[in-house]
Amino acid sequence: MLNVQVLNGDLTHAKGSVCVLGLYAQIAPNVAFQSVDRVLSGKIYEQYVAGMLDGTLGAVNTCVAGQPLGMEQIYIVGLGDFDALRTRHLREVAQSIVEKCMEHEVETLLTVPLGLGSGHSMDGVCTHYLVGLIEAIISRSPSTITTLKICELDQANCDAIAAQLGAWNAMPFAVTSGKVTERSIAKSQWQRPTDVTYVRIRIGDEAEGRSGLLEVDTEILPPDGRPVKMLPKTVTRSELDGILRELGNRGELTTALGTRLANLVFDGATSGLLAETQRSAVHAIVVQHDREASVLPFEMLSLPTLTFPASSRPFSREFLGQTIVSRQSPHRLREGPLKVLLVANPTDDLPYAEVEATRLIKLAGQSPDIEVEPLWDATRGCFFDHLESGTYDVVHYCGHAFFNPIVPQHSGLKLSDGLLTGADAAMIHDPPRMIFFNACEAGRMRRGPAARTEVEATVDRRVERNAGLAEAFLTNGVAHLLGTHWPVGDRAAEVFASEFYRRLFAGEEIGIAIMRARQQVFGMDSVDWANYIHFGDPIDRVR
Repeated sequence: MLNVQVLNGDLTHAKGSVCVLGLYAQIAPNVAFQSVDRVLSGKIYEQYVAGMLDGTLGAVNTCVAGQPLGMEQIYIVGLGDFDALRTRHLREVAQSIVEKCMEHEVETLLTVPLGLGSGHSMDGVCTHYLVGLIEAIISRSPSTITTLKICELDQANCDAIAAQLGAWNAMPFAVTSGKVTERSIAKSQWQRPTDVTYVRIRIGDEAEGRSGLLEVDTEILPPDGRPVKMLPKTVTRSELDGILRELGNRGELTTALGTRLANLVFDGATSGLLAETQRSAVHAIVVQHDREASVLPFEMLSLPTLTFPASSRPFSREFLGQTIVSRQSPHRLREGPLKVLLVANPTDDLPYAEVEATRLIKLAGQSPDIEVEPLWDATRGCFFDHLESGTYDVVHYCGHAFFNPIVPQHSGLKLSDGLLTGADAAMIHDPPRMIFFNACEAGRMRRGPAARTEVEATVDRRVERNAGLAEAFLTNGVAHLLGTHWPVGDRAAEVFASEFYRRLFAGEEIGIAIMRARQQVFGMDSVDWANYIHFGDPIDRVR
């Protein structure tokens, strides 16, 4: 008979063959992981930043545990998209876990009540996840699992779980309650450097009969893992276009203008909650948005109690509804020099690009652990071959870009003899971790504030401009893409790139490096600090 134990206490003190933790797609491991990871000196975090953990619903990732944890392995099971997860999906998750346990001949399975910490009801978690585990275990004949331990820190929750499972008698198993026996465990001083608050924003299509009106849906996921869905807000398309036009044409960014942008998208409660989650300057914000919402320059928003968040903390973006393919080689985070491929002015009509290239080569030359390979007069085939080689961590591209709003995969970078598209990127088996593109279209390059007089303010044009390349390359394996909303002044570009690469080359988190570079430009009283836009995970590193 299966022995089910409901235990009050810390999972890290419990003993068993395997313990289970849950991971949402596109969400960094939250505080629930940190207790376990402190014992493992950050092993789970390392696997996450190396792109080795799959958050797809039902995917089971394995991590060797051993001593000092009293378990052999950790199963990190994918929970899918956190705002798409329904309680019934937890039964599918339970099936996947038990199947993996059978492969490994697991005898004692440890788990927390998955879903309980992120807003799902006790009844739903018991009915679908815990009962799902029990049914899957008992239905296997023979089953290697003899004991299921359910660990929970809250005693009231333990009592509720024990009561619900005890009342369910459809299959033979025994339920007992108790406490996790505490034991001496050597925990390292490791802590995840940066907490992350995720802000998910969707702008729906115009509703029938409501031409010109857009509905903005916002959801906030703070580090404690409990999502908060805010009330939808309706804005007019003319309001959206108007503020984009004003932000693009002005030579300065005032707090009032940044606040207007925030008020356009957020209500007072949303702004207050977002500001409340920011407990320190190393607390990151990741805006996860759909393509329609990508038109908004979130980097420029200002909250009533948190002025210009993007100037004082890591601030990045990710696409919603996109399967981000990670094909990164983990060894490249630790072994050998950081390798940078530099492509500048391949069409031979951007003189300033060569100045930028010379500056980057000089900066990299200050460290023996960085190798920069300039690629002058790059052809499409030559550039593709270099990317295909799998030897580069960073690609710095300074040249023209082509954006295709209808088929984003056909967007790309212009080389001396043609276009390297996002579709081409799909054929690269080991792509670089990062592309920093200072790309322009129609011959337009950074020319200072005057360049902003020609600004496309329509929603469709902004989607084309901000999302085209990012969507094309991120979905094909590039982990990070850094670019700009609008052309940037020469001096600001020099200061930003120098500070960013100095910190990136020193091994700092990408989000921290971008934050410090923005601050350097901010200190110049230049609006260009808010022009830089980063798609990717801010807690990642390239070395």
